[in-house]
Amino acid sequence: MIDWIFDHIPYWVWLVGLGAALIATYPMWSAIWALLPRPVKLLLVALVAGAAAYLAGRNRGTKDAKAAQDKANAQATKRRLETNAEVTNLDPATRKREFDKWLRD
Repeated sequence: MIDWIFDHIPYWVWLVGLGAALIATYPMWSAIWALLPRPVKLLLVALVAGAAAYLAGRNRGTKDAKAAQDKANAQATKRRLETNAEVTNLDPATRKREFDKWLRD
């Protein structure tokens, strides 16, 4: 349900928002950050980096899927136009003979 937010908002917007939130709340969390042991700090940084990589990959995958769908749509449209032109250019007798095998009386 909320996936569209992650699919349509670029990952860098999330990183900028997170950075702005951290800067705005610096006085609140800086004392806690200073008390955390080094391994916990590294774990938190790794989690943020992992989340950023996940969002970047998800955004890239969405763009790739959309590009593939657009390419498939363009090919389908081209094929439909070619088929329409082919059918339109048939003489009536040939068209009737070709379509009779597909029609039920």
